[in-house]
Amino acid sequence: MLLWTDGRLLGLRMFLVTNATDHVRMGNDALQTAKSLQKRSRKCMMISIILLLVIAVIIVLSVLKPWKK
Repeated sequence: MLLWTDGRLLGLRMFLVTNATDHVRMGNDALQTAKSLQKRSRKCMMISIILLLVIAVIIVLSVLKPWKK
């Protein structure tokens, strides 16, 4: 009876370790995906900011028209 219980506990521990290993692996995959998504998002944000600045400069120059003074 005691041997059977010890074997069962050992089996449970092995299952829990395997389960934890799988969770860690999935977490690492999720972190890599998040890292690439964040990099892409930052790139898109910088492009958007640059485009908005260019548009703002064009609007300001068209309103002020400093070359017609």
